Amino acid sequence: MLYPRIKRTFKKQRIHHFQKTLPITDIACMLSPNYYDELDEICPGYRHKYRAIANPNSFTEEELCRTAQEKKKVILFVGLFGPPKREDRLVKLWTKLGPLYPDWTLIMVGKGSPKREAYLHYLARKIPNIQFAGFQSPLPYFQQARIFCVTSNYEGWSMVLTEAMQCGTVPIAFNSYAAVTDIIHDGIDGTLVKPFDMKRYECQLRTLMENPEKLQAMSNQCRENVKRFSVERITDQWEALFRELATSN
Repeated sequence: MLYPRIKRTFKKQRIHHFQKTLPITDIACMLSPNYYDELDEICPGYRHKYRAIANPNSFTEEELCRTAQEKKKVILFVGLFGPPKREDRLVKLWTKLGPLYPDWTLIMVGKGSPKREAYLHYLARKIPNIQFAGFQSPLPYFQQARIFCVTSNYEGWSMVLTEAMQCGTVPIAFNSYAAVTDIIHDGIDGTLVKPFDMKRYECQLRTLMENPEKLQAMSNQCRENVKRFSVERITDQWEALFRELATSN
């Protein structure tokens, strides 16, 4: 019942923040140009100050080569359990799909509150092919998994998407935030699903699991396309932005 009031209050706070900061800011740098329209809605008139630079990839080529391993029939989730990640959507879906695909395993890497974790274990109590790995480095799991599932309500950039793609793990995610279309090219190096259509999500997940040749082709595209977020390229963009600021002042 309080949600509309909380939403209005939050919107007013955001408007006040940007009305105060944008006039005295040289550049407003975002993670994606897809956020420009959203900021225009909050505080119009400052688009000439907008720039966009993505987050760089997490893993070095040396790390990827050192930890490389053969892919298995593993579906992976990585993240903090609870809103806004909504990992429960995936566990509930796996209660249906797990028995139908006994040669596949769902691995959940992450943690949440004791109450949240107890709830997830309760949902998964009758599923043999699900593992809760706890909070730890996700790299070995990215390297072995074939599919990476994101079920979030929203994200800013979602580093786990690019981390998965660096390892050739094909992502499937809801098209629920602006930057996701910068990361995933739908049908080429991953799959985007209308928010929050779980029937469609299930259908797309089944398609990936049942078509190993398509999955391999998308995996290859993941490794190649994610290189545009290399540390070197992102560093070059930041240096160019600093040079722009230096010459303009």
